Amino acid sequence: MPREILVDAKDLACPGPFIEFLKAFKKAKPGDRIVVLSSDPNTEKDIKMWTERAKQKLLSVTVNNGVWTIVVEKV
Repeated sequence: MPREILVDAKDLACPGPFIEFLKAFKKAKPGDRIVVLSSDPNTEKDIKMWTERAKQKLLSVTVNNGVWTIVVEKV
């Protein structure tokens, strides 16, 4: 059964949130969703570029009160 893996990287500066995302991604199984919370606006760009290159699914990006929520599904 697919899991949701939360990466709370709100207190980290670039490249910290992206590194934490990669750690979670490596542990994930296909179908799992990695949910990244980040206060660093560069995280969105970094993860978007990475998912395109790695052929993974970027499901959503939202911003609320300066916190980005980025959801990626491992293919």
